Amino acid sequence: MPVQQYKNFILNLDLLCHDRRPFSELAALVLEYDPLILRLGNFFKCNVDLLERLPPRTKVVWKLEYFGKDAGLHQIWSSFGSDPSALVRDMNSTGHEIISYAYSDWNRAGLRELVPELQNVPVGTLPLALKPRSAHAVPALEVRTEYDIPHDAIAFGVGGTRQHLKGMEEVVAAFAETATEDQFLLCTVLGQGGETAADVYASWRRRMPGRGLDRVRVRVGKRDEWDWMCGFYAAVDLVLVNSELDSWGRMVAEPLSLGTPVVVRESTSGTNQILDSLVRVRSFSDFGGEEFLDAAERARQSAASLAEQSWQRYSPDLVRRHFAALVSEWLDDSQKAQMEEFLGMEEWRRELDLIFQSRSPGVLPGPGAPSWAK
Repeated sequence: MPVQQYKNFILNLDLLCHDRRPFSELAALVLEYDPLILRLGNFFKCNVDLLERLPPRTKVVWKLEYFGKDAGLHQIWSSFGSDPSALVRDMNSTGHEIISYAYSDWNRAGLRELVPELQNVPVGTLPLALKPRSAHAVPALEVRTEYDIPHDAIAFGVGGTRQHLKGMEEVVAAFAETATEDQFLLCTVLGQGGETAADVYASWRRRMPGRGLDRVRVRVGKRDEWDWMCGFYAAVDLVLVNSELDSWGRMVAEPLSLGTPVVVRESTSGTNQILDSLVRVRSFSDFGGEEFLDAAERARQSAASLAEQSWQRYSPDLVRRHFAALVSEWLDDSQKAQMEEFLGMEEWRRELDLIFQSRSPGVLPGPGAPSWAK
């Protein structure tokens, strides 16, 4: 029997649920791409719909996320009204070779508690990878100057969406009420629906009476603006993470890896799992309070050590090797040989880094694809 040679190493479709093209069309595109490994994500029926249209024995890596008990009804990503255990059975009945994984032991334990069927199948672990500091990072002084933050002021940073469980607006409200005159807060917001920084600030002004709001600065941006984020992390003295809805916690891992002090709110979300020695607080309710000021000082003192620990656990090279180990026992000898060949190519190492840094589009590009993939 001739040995199959695949055109490409891996195809990442972990955001397939956002693709509205017919499954027959998507299946044809997957076959044309001809990957050794197909990567899918979470508990969505669209994954089964696609696999049912592909030839059997496709090698599928299935990423499963768990967001923690504080997330309430949002502890996993799944199709509305679906039974996740039934979907696990359906996925493993498609005739394909599926290996499931979670980001960490904590994610895996939470998933198995919430989705009992996962107790009957192997689930590996594979974390996200860190991003090196950008060679084109916006200078920290430029960030402070643009947002009118004095060079000698204390600047805190928060980032992400304004979704309630992410906790950004709770931080802003507490800052407006309790911050001292030498403290500033820089918020980098993932914009939605064309909103501007002026829109966000006006919304806060209507709902938050605290005088400290005059020292809150807002920037509205989009995902994967790494040049900006590197400048943001360098410009602030401390990053505050108040989220109760995270399977991982990039707003923790990224600044830590760059040496910026971070304080995390205690929660059951992934933000508390990045490193055991994270500095945590019960809340960000009082910026002049003893608990917060003590946590800020401990975060400053531990920043260098935590940066080193971050790279020891989550470097791109290490995550690539973990990925190869995760799938190697599941490949035959010829497939292992081709995987090693792919891993020897710079273009595929770079593609793996994009996937495991959550910077890959997650869908197939082309006509009809979601706008971010075109």
